[in-house]
Amino acid sequence: LPSTFHLLSPVFFYLLSSIICSISSIFCLLFPDLLGRERPIWITHAGNDPQTDWFAFLAQIPEQANSCIAQWDYDNSNFFNSCNSKNIFPPDGTGLEQLTWQVVKGELRVLINTEKINK
Repeated sequence: LPSTFHLLSPVFFYLLSSIICSISSIFCLLFPDLLGRERPIWITHAGNDPQTDWFAFLAQIPEQANSCIAQWDYDNSNFFNSCNSKNIFPPDGTGLEQLTWQVVKGELRVLINTEKINK
């Protein structure tokens, strides 16, 4: 598991070199809100190219209590609502607030102060 991350507001830096991704599975990692605003984020990766195939999104379920967050279901390879397990989301976080990301010089950078502007 990754052991190095940096926060430089408003951009969250995550070193790709510390991530080991399996070609045949989804890699996902939950980060607590490092700014204290109760906005934990999920970062997922599907595929084998560390420059692409990333998804970053808020773990909080839209229009629900702050305590309702997306939890990873290892058996079914999807996310579920912690307040209603029948409410599920795919590994790319569709249905959750997407965040803008980019890979710059081997670092995954996630803009954490705004939702994704363009797809």
